[in-house]
Parts: sequence; C-alpha cells; structure tokens
Amino acid sequence: MDKGSSKLKTIIQQLKEHHPDEIVLVKELPPNQAKTGDVPSYLHPKIRKWLKKEHIYLYEHQIETLSLLIEGKNVIITTPTASGKSLSYQLVIFNEFLTNPKSTALYLSPLKALSRDQEGVLRRLDSIFNTKAYPATYDGDTSPRDKRRIRIFSKIILSNPHAMHQYLDWHPKWRRFFSNLKYIILDEAHAYRGVFGSGVAHLMRRIRRILHHYGATPRFVLLSATLGNAREFAEKLMGLPFVEVSKNGAPTSRRYFLIWNPKLIDKELGLRNSTFMDASRILATLTKRKIQTLLFVDSRKMTELIANWSKELIIKEGLAEAADTISAYRAGYLPKDRRQLEQRIKDGSLIGITTTSALELGIDIGSLDAVVLVGYPGSIMQTWQRIGRAGRQQQDALVFLVCHNNPLDQYIARHPEHLFSHPPENAVLNLENPFIMTGHLLCASKEMPLSLEELEMFWPELTNPLEIMQDLEARGLVKQVSPNTWMFSGDFRPSSYFTIKGMLPSYFLKINGRTIEVLDERQAFEQAFVDSVYIHQGEQYFVEQVDHSRRTIMARPTSVDYYTEIIKHTDVHILDEIKSARLGPLIVWLGKTEVIHKYPGYLKKKYDQVLSVEKTSLPSRSFETEALWIEPFRSINHRWWELFPQQHYMAAGLHAAEHALIHVFPILSLCDVSDIGGVSYPTYPFSGNPTIFLYEGHQGGTGLLREALNRFSELVSRALELVLECPCTSRNGCPACIQDRHCGNDNFYLLKEAGIEVLSWLEAQLAS
Repeated sequence: MDKGSSKLKTIIQQLKEHHPDEIVLVKELPPNQAKTGDVPSYLHPKIRKWLKKEHIYLYEHQIETLSLLIEGKNVIITTPTASGKSLSYQLVIFNEFLTNPKSTALYLSPLKALSRDQEGVLRRLDSIFNTKAYPATYDGDTSPRDKRRIRIFSKIILSNPHAMHQYLDWHPKWRRFFSNLKYIILDEAHAYRGVFGSGVAHLMRRIRRILHHYGATPRFVLLSATLGNAREFAEKLMGLPFVEVSKNGAPTSRRYFLIWNPKLIDKELGLRNSTFMDASRILATLTKRKIQTLLFVDSRKMTELIANWSKELIIKEGLAEAADTISAYRAGYLPKDRRQLEQRIKDGSLIGITTTSALELGIDIGSLDAVVLVGYPGSIMQTWQRIGRAGRQQQDALVFLVCHNNPLDQYIARHPEHLFSHPPENAVLNLENPFIMTGHLLCASKEMPLSLEELEMFWPELTNPLEIMQDLEARGLVKQVSPNTWMFSGDFRPSSYFTIKGMLPSYFLKINGRTIEVLDERQAFEQAFVDSVYIHQGEQYFVEQVDHSRRTIMARPTSVDYYTEIIKHTDVHILDEIKSARLGPLIVWLGKTEVIHKYPGYLKKKYDQVLSVEKTSLPSRSFETEALWIEPFRSINHRWWELFPQQHYMAAGLHAAEHALIHVFPILSLCDVSDIGGVSYPTYPFSGNPTIFLYEGHQGGTGLLREALNRFSELVSRALELVLECPCTSRNGCPACIQDRHCGNDNFYLLKEAGIEVLSWLEAQLAS
C-alpha cells in the first residue's frame, strides 16, 4: 500500500468514527489494468518512433478509434475521463499533417479554458513532429492581428461553438483553411445537449454547408462522457452516420466512494444539518491535510459562499496560511483571472477549489486527490464525469457525494446502488425549437444565399422548409433571390442578435462602469435583482439598479452577513396541442405553452435560516416552451369531489404530486435542475378541471418532455415510490419528499397524504 492510499484510509476511518450518522456508504472501486495493443503500421514513421521513444503504449480503444478514422468513418468515443481520448484525435491529425502537409483540422470545445489547455499539448506535438501546423486558439480573446496570422498559417485552429457562430459570416477569409479541412473534433460532446445542444446541432449544419461550398467533407471525431444513446445522439447532433467506441482499455485508479448524508436533526419534519456547511467542513478538513480537492456545486453563488465558509473554519483554527490555498473558480470570471487560477491548481498552490461545471470537463489541471460533489449532479453520466477528475495519474483518490435534503438526493442515499447498477442516461436534442431554428436559418442565409435544396440536404429534419422560408420572407427577414433561394434582408447582423441558443444578448453586471460578469436573462432576474446581494470572486455586491431595456446591472461593493433568494410564482397558458397519449382511461397532453414567472419578493437568508421576506418591483418574465399536462380525474367525468370532498385537500395533493414528479424526472432523463418546472391547479381557468403541468424551463423547449410522454407511467410510479419511502411523519411532508426549495408558493397548500392519494389514483388509472 502506498503512502497516499494509507493517508486516505486514515481519513476515512477518522470520519467514520466521528460521523457515523452521516456516512451511509463507503465503497471501494477497484483499479483496472491497462489493455494495450500494437502500434498500427499505417501511422507515420515519425509518430511510431516518438511513441516508442516515450514508452507510450496505445490502449485498445485508441487503436480502434485510429483505425475507424483512417477508414473514413465518423467516430464518437465514450470512454471514461482520463482514458486518453485526446491522444486518439491528436495522433490521427498529425498523421494527416505528415502525410498531406496542406491538410487542416478544427477543434471545438464548450469551454475556452479547454481550448487553451489543448493548444499547449498540440504545440508540443507540432514541435516534436516538425509539421509546422502552428496550432492556435481563435476566439473572442484573440487579437485581430493574431486572427489574421492564424487564418493564413495555422493548420489546426482551436475555438468554441459560440465563436464559430460569429465567424461564419466571414467564411471567405477562411477559404484556405476550410478548403483543406480533413478533421473536425468536438471535445466534451455530451455538453451539447438540451437547448445548447440544439443550437450546436444547427451550427454544425451551417458549418457543413459552408465546407460543402469549398469542396471539403471532413471526418468528425466526438469525445464524450458515457451516454445511453451515444451513436444516436452523435448522428442527430451532426446529421451524419457515426460509429461508437466505448470499450475502455485505459487503467483506472482505486477510488474510495463515500456517500455523506447530513445528520437528521428533526425526524418528524425531516430536517437535516446544512449540506453546504457540511461540505465546507469536509473541504476545510481535506485542505488542512493538503489533500488537493475539487468541490463541485451547481450554483455560482454557492461556489463563493462555500469557499468563504471553508476559509473561515480554517482561520478559526489559526491556520490563515492554509486558508489562502482555497478559492472559487466558475464561469463569469474574466479570462485573465481564470488562467491565473488554472495555473495555481496545476502548480499545487491551490489546495481547495470550489467550482461549478466549469471544471467538470477535460481541462488538464494535474493530479487531484479528492472530489466532493455537493448534491447529486442529476445524472449518472455527470456523476462519473466529475468523479473522473480525481486520480488522473493512477494515484488512489477519495470521492464524496454530500447529499442535499431534497427528494432526488435522498432517493440516492436510500438507493446508492442506482449509481453503480443503472446505465447512463440518454442525451436529448430538439432540432424543431422554432426560437433556435429561426435564428440559425437567418444566420445561414446571411452567410450565403440559402436554397431549398440545401435545406433538404443539411436540415432533413425540417418537415416544412418551404413554409419556414416563406414565413421569414413574409416577415421581411429574407428575400427571394432566385427560385427557391433566399438571402437575409434584415437591418441587423443575425449572429450578433441571436446567441447560439437563439436567445437575445445577455445582461452585463457593472461596478463603477466596469463590466465584471455576464449573466443570462434568468440569472439576471433571479440572482441580480434590485436590493439583492450578488457574490463575485468571494466579494459581495449590492445591486442598486437594473435596466432591462439596456440589459445592464449596476452594483456596488458591500459586506453583509446574509444572502438573498428570489420568490417566484408561475402560471401556464396552453397555446397549442402537439400530441397526446392515452394511458388507460387517462390522456396525457404535450403542447406549446406560455410560461409566466412573477417575482413578488425575495428572502434574506443566513445559511439555511430565513431572516426576512422582502418585496420586489421586478417585472414578470414570460416565454414560450413545451409542456406536458394531465387532468387526473377526467376519467370520472369531472366528479373529482367524490374523491376529494374538500377542495383544499385535493389542491394540496395535486401540488405534492407535481413536486414529486419533478423531483424524480432526472432519474429518467438527462437534464439539469433548471430544465423542468411545474405548476398545479385545483381548477385550471381554461378547462375548469384539476390539472398538473410539467414545463420545460427553456424557450421553445429541448425535447425532454417528448421523451417523458412515452414514459409517463414510469414517472408516476417513481414519484409514488419516492413519497412512500420517505420516513418523515410530517403532515406537510419534508424537503426529502414533497417540499421544494424553489416552490413559488413557499410549500404552502402541500399535504403528503393527499399527494400519495393523487399519485396512487394516477398509477391505478394508468395501469388499468
């Protein structure tokens, strides 16, 4: 046993002795041995010589990937984190450069930091093989002078989808590069799901169309975490056939997996100690012992707060120097700040790092000893992706899952086998989202005149392309320049007006006139409203003014002992029915809806304690999206009062059932917490019937509920199981079953017993 493993085992034993109630699982995940093969003879002699000199043995999945690409196939690789996926594409493109010196390659990643990281590796290989490929990153941080030089000389350009969305307008400047393009690499491809993935899917069709114009038909290499539908997902994302490589030949280190459930302090109400404070104590403990730790939390605000709380805990022990080795890292930081933090992680001067998904992806930050997940990430895929950040050099690693006191996390705490026995979830894309699709078709018509033949070639998923273009023409956005060919005719630049997700530009947070952070519309409304306390890089800022017309937020530095949380009320209006499914005597509908969010106030909180409730003057926010709804008692011809003589009891049951359905949704589908919302009505104004709605949280929808329509019976059964299993005895349920911290009604009109009755009724009807 090495010293590192002994040290980790000592920590685990001490934690088990001091926290027997909190640690509900300790599981040792054994290491796996490498499976290697012979270096393929088709690789250039320079590459074979280098591999031999560096004692690099190719894993079986790397050899399989190389062979498929050489054969001309498009490949999606879904082996685990740190399994050498990057070397697969690196070898094949440098083999191409050595064989055909004019060839070029395009590398795209969802994060700028990942591109910069890969750039360093590619430059070293370029120097070793003397290919004069001049790898360079080309994005918003690149100077105009460098951009010109890169377009002229570089054989491999690294960028990201947001940047390419902007640059396609100027494709004639890329003629040399595009004409010789042989490979396109999409790193961390699983990130291109949901609304972001829908935008990227349209972007890739725009890129393929331009490449076709220049006579290029490159092969595509997708590097991804494990997915349940990897090949299907890749083919929908790119619009091309793919082969999946999933059998991992790389070695894996030993990992000790701990599930930590904060101590139960009130069994009746189901209350537990604060997850965030427990996570802060774990991070402080590991940091003091110089266990380099990456702590994931799904909130920008909480990355800052947990970093600050961990520092305070260490300072109280008189270890101020150790406190300086803790920092937050998240999206929204300026490029210079991000790179400084990345360097400190690599050189080991940062021991404790709190982050959002910003460091979930494959940025090389060196050797990490531990990963702490603050809350279940929401999917098996994302759980293993984050866990893979530790033990990247085959050293033993420690992993914590610190459970929230919410239904999904408590379900995992009661059923930890779910993490180890269930396959990863499917990734969902929706190419029919009109808000995303319209923006990209306008961009395409601006880049080059867009013909009906091209629409059918590159967008075969569109059912009525002619009607779509005629509608855009009627709105004065395109004009017909020849039979069945259109050109953009608007008075604005569409790629500047529409982001890749099809939304309008973001909000800018300013301090003394200087922009320090960029937020999307939802973040602006719900985190940076007037009188809120916003946290940036550990500093608190008091929001004084928000100009929604100019999308600017003015704030000033402050120092208070509380944070703020918005209160949100929701209404749903049905606009159109798309389809329905009859399940027994019941009908479940899927349709287009308008979701209206109203913000009557906000909470001032310290840790998990509510200090006060304040009013806001925020305007309402509305958007069109897809929703699924059901009228549970329609099968008894509106006689719901026979089941529920007291209307308030029935309303509380619908509300509880709605919460439970939302809570278990991530067990069935790969989605984020913000992807699905819900609202219930004891009497829906437009039908007069009791109704439950589940709606998608993004404008236009992402397709999640289309899949859920076919699995609605399973969704109901899981929700009922969740509520029945919860040990709380409170009449109003608890945060682990039917209560929801994001509930717009602050969990009023919520009864556990009534929720069980509604869900039991639904399950019985669906099974009949």
